[in-house]
Amino acid sequence: CSRCNFQPDLVSSLLDERPLLNDDPTFSLDFLCVRYNIHTPPVEPALHESVAVLIHNGQPFTWVGHCRVTAISKSAEGYKVKIMVIKSSMKMPEELLSSHVTALCTIEWIRKTWDNRVIDVAVRGLQQASSFAKEIVTGRKPFNTIDPVPQDNTILKNRMSEEQEAVITESYRQPVTAILGGPGTGKSLLAARLTHLLVARNQTADTFRQIRSGGYTTQLMICAPTEKSLDVITDYLIRLKNTDVHIVRVYSEEIEERDIPMSHSPKPSLNVKPPPDCTVMKDIALHHLIREKGNAESKSLLEQEMMTICGKQMATTVEASIRKAQTLELSKARIILCTCITSSRSILRQTTNIKQIIIDDAGFISEAETIVPLIMHRGVNQLVLLGDLQMPQSQVKNPLASQLGLARSLLHRYSERAQRLTVQFRCSPNLFSFPSSYFYGGQLNTSSQAQLQSPVPTIPWPGDAGFPSVFLHVAGQESLPKSLQGKCLSEDDIINMDECRAVTNIVGALVQKHRVNIKSILVLTMTNAQTSLVRDNLPRGVAVSTVMDSIGKEAGYIILSTVRAFPGTDFELPPTSKWTRDHLGQLANA
Repeated sequence: CSRCNFQPDLVSSLLDERPLLNDDPTFSLDFLCVRYNIHTPPVEPALHESVAVLIHNGQPFTWVGHCRVTAISKSAEGYKVKIMVIKSSMKMPEELLSSHVTALCTIEWIRKTWDNRVIDVAVRGLQQASSFAKEIVTGRKPFNTIDPVPQDNTILKNRMSEEQEAVITESYRQPVTAILGGPGTGKSLLAARLTHLLVARNQTADTFRQIRSGGYTTQLMICAPTEKSLDVITDYLIRLKNTDVHIVRVYSEEIEERDIPMSHSPKPSLNVKPPPDCTVMKDIALHHLIREKGNAESKSLLEQEMMTICGKQMATTVEASIRKAQTLELSKARIILCTCITSSRSILRQTTNIKQIIIDDAGFISEAETIVPLIMHRGVNQLVLLGDLQMPQSQVKNPLASQLGLARSLLHRYSERAQRLTVQFRCSPNLFSFPSSYFYGGQLNTSSQAQLQSPVPTIPWPGDAGFPSVFLHVAGQESLPKSLQGKCLSEDDIINMDECRAVTNIVGALVQKHRVNIKSILVLTMTNAQTSLVRDNLPRGVAVSTVMDSIGKEAGYIILSTVRAFPGTDFELPPTSKWTRDHLGQLANA
């Protein structure tokens, strides 16, 4: 490592300089691909004769090993990396097992993604987690330490349905609640209403504590798997907001860097995803609030930023100013919103006092990711999970990990004791009859109070007029974009030009001929590549996203491009799991 000026990650915690949850400084390191050029091949009796002839020809060959890093130590000569071989091209040669190896090797250092590193920290930190978190993970009911403050429904003007109010009342007083509901049953609105009720309780309890002993501010955290999922519940929170409730949304460092570029990337040494394409709510975003006049540190911070000299690292004075401004802003917050992964940021762990956590769309994320905020915030004594078990599970690419249940959600494990929402308010009864009977056992009904908008009368719907839907067969062909052809890519790179043209024609007819408001149209596709293709061919203002990114969105007119296409002769009946995976891919899980 000393020869190439390489500096591996030596911090014992991913998130700051101090050990977070484990004294072992190696508990979340990375992977290596090691290649040695050697002369004496190992003895492999199982090799086929034709292969053995090629190897034992007197010429040097390359041994390749995939390894996990288990320890790193620094010395005067450089870095000493201890590894464990997970998989190799063949048995390790004897000459590499000697303590006097002189052969040089080439290594490829494979970083874990930031999300995986955070999840790794959380799972390995279970031993040091709070008793509340341990009870949740082991499936036992935690001891109830909730402040005994009665529920005050007068703080919110409008009440919800009788079913929803009953679920709110139960969630208000229980340390752990799982809430299941299909699309349109009001899960996110319920979560927003419950949030304000819990905040009112916190304010009352804090008042008594401050009278007695000076006390502290109790805070509630709302988490979701993605920023887009948070947008939905954030909108509801703002609509219901009381003037004396301060809401702060903490975005990922990548989004902060995209919004307000500084002199360095937030985590330059890690395999960080590109900044997500999302619209930031500046009125409540932490990285914008700290630069507004309402923050006492904003003037000092802005002065320091203006004086920053561009370089590989930000000036220490600016970092200190940002930290001070963030701490001040978070101390005023009653509600903090962030993704489960972002909840691990050191500024949140070290400066907040989180007592309740509400996780929306909890059926979409793995159990390991769900427990991240529980592990990172040790003072939590109440957890509410909301979601739909019919949503696609989190994607786990490793077949063995998926088979062992890594994709399974915590909500799924608590489903048998969950509160259920069975009345939907979003979709017409005729349209909703199919998903209700096919996915929910016919248990979902449409509210008589639902204010449903009828489609424009000029559209000639085929079949039953009360069932406004069309299944359009497009004899298209799936392909890869020209810029990506010839490369080894994933299913997410597949496009279908014929379906793209069909979508464009349908949107044009809806807007121009039938005078449909362009903002009431939502186009969904099954791949990111198709999403980009369709978006480039539609007028600005038409919402286009993948099915996975559309969770929580609503629209009057929805168009779905399945993307996948293949000749009828390729059908396999009955379809095997391999055929389904190869020909339908994500579509089979949607």
